[in-house]
Amino acid sequence: MQKKESSLIAKCVGNAEVLFSKKRTDLLTDLCGTFLVFCFAIYFTVAAYLFYREAALSEKV
Repeated sequence: MQKKESSLIAKCVGNAEVLFSKKRTDLLTDLCGTFLVFCFAIYFTVAAYLFYREAALSEKV
């Protein structure tokens, strides 16, 4: 008799260790982390630029 999968993730993904090796999983995690840091950097750079532009334009000379 097989064990029933209880969680939704286990039903959809199954055994993740079979799908990806540890090396591949570490690589994907590193790439996702790098991409996330890149997105935050772009977001805060654009936000700082817009804040500076708004402050410079609203300044009464």
